[in-house]
Amino acid sequence: MLASKTEGGQYLAFSSGVWRCVFGMSLGVLVYKFFERMKVRLNVPVLNVLSAAVFVIIAAFVIGYSPTKWQYIVATILVAVGVMCLPFSQGWTFQLLENSAIRRLGELSFSVYLLHTPVIYFLLPFKGYGEFANVLLAHLAIAISLGLSVYLNKHVEKKFAYKW
Repeated sequence: MLASKTEGGQYLAFSSGVWRCVFGMSLGVLVYKFFERMKVRLNVPVLNVLSAAVFVIIAAFVIGYSPTKWQYIVATILVAVGVMCLPFSQGWTFQLLENSAIRRLGELSFSVYLLHTPVIYFLLPFKGYGEFANVLLAHLAIAISLGLSVYLNKHVEKKFAYKW
């Protein structure tokens, strides 16, 4: 059932947000535990390659690459391993992550995570049939999510961060 394709040609296990989240989070925990238990020591060039692979894979998905089920599983595993390597890399990936704009997005990431789904569901009734209208709506969803995240981060997260 989960490995069957939907009408749109996507695999149910990977096209559903909940299943994708469970799969990704579980894989991340497993990779972390593996690194922790095995005391994995990788040399810097290997870390840099794995870290760079994360950005290449994510860019491919953003550009619109439509992987097969097994390519998706392998890509997810590589991203999980690559993300574990990011803090230890010293190449251009490390420099990219030290960029002030990227660091700010990191500060906002939890708020974005909490708010993006309600914003998307709020905007769904306005979804059109034209590609331009839907791309515009997606950009609006991103802008609203980021705007609300800045507000939530400033007035809730930072305000109560050390009071718990």
